[in-house]
Amino acid sequence: MDINTHFLINQELCGAPTDIADGFARVDTSEGKKQIVDVSVQRNGEAVFQGVFTCFVLDKHVLHDRLDR
Repeated sequence: MDINTHFLINQELCGAPTDIADGFARVDTSEGKKQIVDVSVQRNGEAVFQGVFTCFVLDKHVLHDRLDR
């Protein structure tokens, strides 16, 4: 996530930031604007999150118009 837009997101929805020991994201496949991304996060050697995201690369950031004010 872009550090400049993090303040615009509701903390109750996303939760407070946490210390992460190790994490990675890898694009598995890419077709046009669609990308499949494999994500894994570990804390103290224990997996705390693993998932596969379907992402879409947009022409501009979704908050672009809000940030221009």
